Amino acid sequence: MGTLALCVDYALFCFIVSGRDVELQLVNAGIHVFCEKPVTTLSPEDYAEYSKTVAEGAEKKNVIFSVGYMFRFVSKLKCLTH
Repeated sequence: MGTLALCVDYALFCFIVSGRDVELQLVNAGIHVFCEKPVTTLSPEDYAEYSKTVAEGAEKKNVIFSVGYMFRFVSKLKCLTH
């Protein structure tokens, strides 16, 4: 992915690839990632370790890894719009 890193500034990751490490590959290539939920189909046990690895990689490469969450329908947060 070294060549790809020279051409890509960021990636919108909006699909699920079960058991793959696409997010980690993008982060390790120095590419900012916006990942739409659901983030993965990994089990909670596997996801905890994987997400830690991705977060550490993003910090090491100084890139942003963000997950899209929709809080529009959370009643406790509706007061923030007023």
